[in-house]
Amino acid sequence: PSGEAAYVEIAQGAATTFTAARACVADDAISALARRLSDLAGSEDEGALNRSAVAELLAQDRAFAAAAEEDGVQAAFQAFARDDALFFYPGREPYEGAAGIDQRFASWPAGARLLWEPRFARVSSRGDMGWTWGEGLFVMPGGETFTSWYVTIWQRDLDGVWKWVMDMGIDGPPEPSALLRERAA
Repeated sequence: PSGEAAYVEIAQGAATTFTAARACVADDAISALARRLSDLAGSEDEGALNRSAVAELLAQDRAFAAAAEEDGVQAAFQAFARDDALFFYPGREPYEGAAGIDQRFASWPAGARLLWEPRFARVSSRGDMGWTWGEGLFVMPGGETFTSWYVTIWQRDLDGVWKWVMDMGIDGPPEPSALLRERAA
C-alpha cells in the first residue's frame, strides 16, 4: 500500500545470477525483510536494474562470438544454446536442439569463420528474457565474405546464465563494419 519496492540483485563474480524487483504490497514481516535486504544491498530503481541486465546480455553475446572464434562455430552454438533452441536458416525448416545444431554445421566449410558483434539488446521487465541484434560476417576459407544481420533471443536459466533460445540471420549490409573487417583480417 505504501508504493515502496524492494530490489534484489545477487552476483557471483562479475555475473549477475538473480535480479528481482517486487512491490511491497503489504506491511508484514516478509515485506519488511524484502525492504531491509534491498536497503542493505544498495537499492537501485528498475531502470538501473534493466540497464545492468542489458549490459550483462550484451557481454554474453560477445562471449558467444569470442567462443565461436576460439573454439569453433559449432562448439560455441552448442555451448551457449538451451536444449530446445531453434536455429533458423533461410530456405528450410528451423534446426532444433543439439542434434539440429550438429546437423546445421555438419557441412560447415573447413576453415570458415563466423564473426559477429551485437549492436543492441533489450531485456524483459522480469529480467529472464531478452534479445540481441547485430551484424555478422561469414568468412570463407579463400577470403570471400558475406555480411548478415542477426537476431538472437535469450533466456536466463535457473542458474542465472543467459542461453540462446532462437537465432536467425538475414542478408546484411553491403559492406561489413570496420570492427568486423578488422577482426576478419
